[in-house]
Amino acid sequence: MSVTNFPATQPVSGPLTDTQLRSSKVGVADDFQAGEVLADQNGAGAVLTFTFTSSVQLVVIHARGATLVARADPFGGTPSASQGIVCGDDTPTYVPVNTSSVKVFAPVGMVVNAYGMRRV
Repeated sequence: MSVTNFPATQPVSGPLTDTQLRSSKVGVADDFQAGEVLADQNGAGAVLTFTFTSSVQLVVIHARGATLVARADPFGGTPSASQGIVCGDDTPTYVPVNTSSVKVFAPVGMVVNAYGMRRV
């Protein structure tokens, strides 16, 4: 098997073998330099609002609670039990968006965290 790969660090002129791909390291630029963790909020079968002290560029929602599903909206709308970005139980949901707040619809029995990452 051969695959043509163009890593971020250098151009490749020909196909790479599977062994070369597995042994190569691809450079990843992480330009998020600061973050903010907001306090837990308990789900109430209603919308929870998380507000950051200043704008963030990446929002991470972490909802936990007995296989329940939360839904988030960091775009200024209002999530509900059937609308919004699905945030599964104990699975962080990453949303790249420039915002200072995020709303999360969380059923009773869920605990929700919001994290925000900033570029500086």
